[in-house]
Amino acid sequence: STAFLWDGNQMKSLGTLGGTQSYAYGINSAGDVVGYSWTSDGVTHGFLYSGGILLDLNSLLEIGSGWTIDGAYGINDAGQILAEATHDGQRYAVGLNPILTTPEPGAFTLVLLGLLATTSLRRRK
Repeated sequence: STAFLWDGNQMKSLGTLGGTQSYAYGINSAGDVVGYSWTSDGVTHGFLYSGGILLDLNSLLEIGSGWTIDGAYGINDAGQILAEATHDGQRYAVGLNPILTTPEPGAFTLVLLGLLATTSLRRRK
């Protein structure tokens, strides 16, 4: 099963990140959706669906950082994402703060560059 989005007329599948299942957990007023999906490697990764594109949030991390974004559970109208991440076997609640840009037509309205570099991390208690 995959996550779906109601567009006012019909249900639209958001797809997956290569696996067989995805789950949506949060949506903002712009219609940006966050959740998690199984990958082809059999692990879960957090995603952002925006502008018709399903983006693996891990693709924005610096290679070799040691972090994995396992799932995303909320997004507000400023585009800030509440997620769960793993580092060195420890799980953390993380707040992902996007960098707002002027969008090209049909492009993301958010660019999440330097995702964890600009994010404050809070260890899950």
